Amino acid sequence: MTLTRIAQFIVGLLHLPQSAVNWLVAIFVAVILLVFVLLSVLAIVYFLRKLLGKIQARLGPTRTGWKGWAQTAADALKLCIKEDI
Repeated sequence: MTLTRIAQFIVGLLHLPQSAVNWLVAIFVAVILLVFVLLSVLAIVYFLRKLLGKIQARLGPTRTGWKGWAQTAADALKLCIKEDI
């Protein structure tokens, strides 16, 4: 099943005009790309922190949470809280 078929199903389900199919496909693609980029950045930051944590013998990136994932999540949360939106 392609994105267009899924979008046509949703448009039919919500009784929207057929012109909404293209917009819905564009939104699907944008969300998929955004999730891919965010997960890629998270993985890169995780592996970089692991490498630098082992080089510097730091405890946070190597032992906090399950294999250090909690440290990356804590840093992301701290960054979101500190920024003015």
